[in-house]
Amino acid sequence: MHLSTQQELRAYLSVEPLGLAALDNFVETLGHVAVRNVGKLPAKDVSVTVKLTTVPGKNFSPPFIEDKKKINRAIQPGSSIRQGSVERLPTEYMHPDQRGYIYIYGIAHYGDGFGERRYTQFCHRYDPTSYDHRWARRDDNEDRMIIRPEKARYHTDGNGAT
Repeated sequence: MHLSTQQELRAYLSVEPLGLAALDNFVETLGHVAVRNVGKLPAKDVSVTVKLTTVPGKNFSPPFIEDKKKINRAIQPGSSIRQGSVERLPTEYMHPDQRGYIYIYGIAHYGDGFGERRYTQFCHRYDPTSYDHRWARRDDNEDRMIIRPEKARYHTDGNGAT
């Protein structure tokens, strides 16, 4: 098959911010992302690593994360999966006097449908003062998003793809 046809048809993954969600006790939070296949073929053997860290300022350059494993998981064209961060962040970190930032970063490795292993690297930045304190006092536990996805910014470093 011609290279331009492969480029048009292959799987492409994008990673979108989904905010920070509280765990059951509202003492800790996880960062969340959506991994979406915006290509025309299924993305195969999808492996996603989502990390969370806090940094005092905007000088953060996330490390490249190697492809350590293949997972027998596929994302069909037009579909997405949700993935949470490995690390947890205490909700006490989020207060109006906080001067740092929260970074949700990582990588999605996948097969492009033509036998090539590809990746999409991402880095989203959140201001912890965007924390919606109303949710910490709720009784119904229905909505655990304490920093909304629309508060995310794509950081200047750590966003790339093959």
